Amino acid sequence: MGQNSISWTRFNLTRFDPKRGMSRWTTRFPPGKPQRMREDDRENRDEDGTVHGRMLRAAIERLYALDDISIQHVGRCGVACARWRFALADRLERSLSESALPSRVIQSEPGNGWRRDGGGLLRFAIGDIEVAVIVDDDDFRLPLRAFLPRLDLAAIEPRYDPIAAEFVDLDRDCLRCAIQSFALKLDRRTILVDACIGERKDRPEIPVWSHRSRTGWLDRLRAAGVAPESVDLVFCTHLHIDHVGWNTMDVDGAWRPTFPNVRYLVGRRELADWEARIAAGVAAPMHVRGLRDSVFPLVEVGRVDLVDEGLELAAGAALTLLPGHTVGHIGLRIDRPEARALFCGDAMHSPLQIVQPAVSTSSCSDPQLAAQTRIAVLEEAAASGRVVVPAHFRGPRRVTVAGRGGGFLPSFPV
Repeated sequence: MGQNSISWTRFNLTRFDPKRGMSRWTTRFPPGKPQRMREDDRENRDEDGTVHGRMLRAAIERLYALDDISIQHVGRCGVACARWRFALADRLERSLSESALPSRVIQSEPGNGWRRDGGGLLRFAIGDIEVAVIVDDDDFRLPLRAFLPRLDLAAIEPRYDPIAAEFVDLDRDCLRCAIQSFALKLDRRTILVDACIGERKDRPEIPVWSHRSRTGWLDRLRAAGVAPESVDLVFCTHLHIDHVGWNTMDVDGAWRPTFPNVRYLVGRRELADWEARIAAGVAAPMHVRGLRDSVFPLVEVGRVDLVDEGLELAAGAALTLLPGHTVGHIGLRIDRPEARALFCGDAMHSPLQIVQPAVSTSSCSDPQLAAQTRIAVLEEAAASGRVVVPAHFRGPRRVTVAGRGGGFLPSFPV
């Protein structure tokens, strides 16, 4: 192919129309990591005669509009469920972007309360603790009503402004989330909270996460002053695939620890629950694959410490149980004279859950318990002024909350 050509993968999409029956249409988009595309690229065809860029844009809009589709990958014959149509549409949209994923991170608007160092690094301080944000995907989108099925949008409208574009795209009915790790130093220990998506991992349910390469995540970690060999602890709040991926790397066909000198901290209850689910045949295949490539290899080589609530990682920094999203979900609570914070993982995914804390996600193992945990977190944070650092918040990356009228309102740092 010529210099300006693009290699495309074909997808067949089918939907049921009550009036017309089953209809099928075909679109294509670049495989693998989103490619950097110049303006002239967008109007060129490849050797197979692919659609023009303007037709690709129409395909993106149609993907967002589809209500119930199945997506068949012609090459691999894998099927992605309808809830991930947003991930596919986002991948199409990224292929039209002026820059690849690392540049998207660098070019993101900083919002309020955090700063970019040279090279696009994201940092913020909580008291005397400096936190570096190592972003793996800064704009992962989820279908709003499917992911937060009990959300009452009408009740949120009057309080929408502080939540707006950084976190929600109402026109496309989707949440906007970040997949990221937090690197912090506590008492001469370098601690990494969660390990994102990783590379070369098989994730067919989420095509934008599957078999990634050259994402730049390790480069961003080093640019933040954190070499992989300098990390002392990797703490996984839970064992979903977007929190464990960088635990391991593919080295000569085997999954090896990414961080050569680290101890990996995994909740005892969390791992036991997943092992029980696998034994009973009820664990989601997506997460089973994540455990097999990003957790079990570490257990086999003796690099995992099973931990419980109350364990102190440093003075004034202890683990706290936050169950509901998963059985053994754990957060990192900091209580120091200069800093009060809670790295709460997936106890909340969106500021919408601060406004409506009873609303849990469709991915929670126990939605009712997850809501109880979230309400307790918000009540304590509102009373104490504690800074809450959820795993997936974009913009300032952290929030304080205030109680109002029996509920809560988010307040982002300025």
